[in-house]
Amino acid sequence: MALAQTSATGRILDDSGKPIANAVTYLQSPQGGPSISQKADTTSAGGFSANGLTDGVYEICVHMPDKNYINACQWLKNPPTITVKKGQVSANLDVAVQTGVKVKLHVNDPGGNLQMKGPQLRPPALLVGVWSEKGFFYPMTQTGTNLTGADYELTVPYESDIKVTANGTALLVSLEKGTVADTSKAGASLLLRVNKGSAAKTLTLDINGPAK
Repeated sequence: MALAQTSATGRILDDSGKPIANAVTYLQSPQGGPSISQKADTTSAGGFSANGLTDGVYEICVHMPDKNYINACQWLKNPPTITVKKGQVSANLDVAVQTGVKVKLHVNDPGGNLQMKGPQLRPPALLVGVWSEKGFFYPMTQTGTNLTGADYELTVPYESDIKVTANGTALLVSLEKGTVADTSKAGASLLLRVNKGSAAKTLTLDINGPAK
C-alpha cells in the first residue's frame, strides 16, 4: 500500500526576524522516525519547500557554514520540528535560526613540540575540538600558526554546555591552569558555557612537553 505523500513549506529567518536567502535547509527524521530526508534551499525571500515526504515529524536543519548561524540539528537537544500527515501541506512555518559565538583557542608551544621532528619529519598529531550537547564532535579550524604555537576557532551556540578537548599523540597539555594531561590517553578537556551577549571566548592550551 502506498504511503501518503506530504509537503512542507515555510521561511527561514534570522534572530531579528529577517528572511535568510540561499540557506541550505534539510528536513530530517529524528531517530526512530521516518527514514526520508529532504533538502530544500531557501529562496531570496527565505522560503523553503520539501515535497514527497511520508507522514511524520521532521527536524528542520539549516546549514550555513560561512555564517555565524548555528545548525540546530547538530548542536541543540531540541531543534525546531514540523509535523506532516495524511497528504496535507504544512505551510507558513517560520523557523528562526540562532546566531552563535566564536570560541577561540590559542595553543602555546614554546618548546616546539608540534614542529617537524624525526627522520620522516612528521610532527606529533594534536586534535582540538568541541563536543556538543547532542554528543557530536566538531574539530576546531586552525586559523594561524608560528614557531611558538597555533590559533584555532569554532562557532558554537550561546547558552549551551559544550566540552573543549585536546587529543592526539603523547603530549602533555593543559587547558586549565594546574591541570596537565597526556593527550595519548585521557586527553585534556574543559567544560564551557557562553552566556548570551558575551564576547568571543578565548581559551589557552599549553603544551608542557612530550609525555614520558
